[in-house]
Amino acid sequence: MLDKLGAALREHLSDFLKGKTVLEVGPGIEDILFKMLLPSFEGSVPTWYSLDVKYGIVQTLSKREDFASHNYTPILGTSRHIPFGKDCFDVVCGLSSLDSIIDFDGVATQIHHVLKPNGYLIHIQDVGP
Repeated sequence: MLDKLGAALREHLSDFLKGKTVLEVGPGIEDILFKMLLPSFEGSVPTWYSLDVKYGIVQTLSKREDFASHNYTPILGTSRHIPFGKDCFDVVCGLSSLDSIIDFDGVATQIHHVLKPNGYLIHIQDVGP
């Protein structure tokens, strides 16, 4: 299933994300979203920040040499208190992460704060049968 999801994401998002500044919320221990998209960026990798609440996840992602060499920065924090200023990102995205938020109004306010005018929020839900 991940192969099909990866192919669909590369087809529909790769060109769109090139050259953009991206904040991913809740990447998880492997950051599957970035991992699936990376092969298709071909020299034009977006500036990518991955925000996770777990210190261990941030540390693990920080040590991935295959990510670090591609404008990738893991950040410790929560979507309720995004540690960036106003209008920093072209895109805020999440893969199966935004659906579990309890305080969605507060998170939506934070996302709106960090998104540039006319920025995009992309939520991807990969529910399998």
